[in-house]
Amino acid sequence: RRLERKAQSLVDRVWVCSNQDRERLMAASRHKVPIDVVPNGIPNVEDIPRVLPAEAATDSGYPTIVFIGHLGYPPNVDAAERLTGTILPRIRQVLP
Repeated sequence: RRLERKAQSLVDRVWVCSNQDRERLMAASRHKVPIDVVPNGIPNVEDIPRVLPAEAATDSGYPTIVFIGHLGYPPNVDAAERLTGTILPRIRQVLP
């Protein structure tokens, strides 16, 4: 907690993942900087439904390729370029 108070005295703004964290920091600190709540992008396991609702499948007749990755991270940029520049053309030769 001492480290948190010291860190809070050195910054202009703090981001936390919950209102509970925000309240705790506000109560523990003498330094009054704005504390914003940015919810965690990963849901709690209790909030995830055990069964997803059925949805009608869509079929375009073509395979689907999805690239998921932050393009601000150079290895992901390299992977996306390799996927579109090398791998996808090979797939198109086999599956026109």
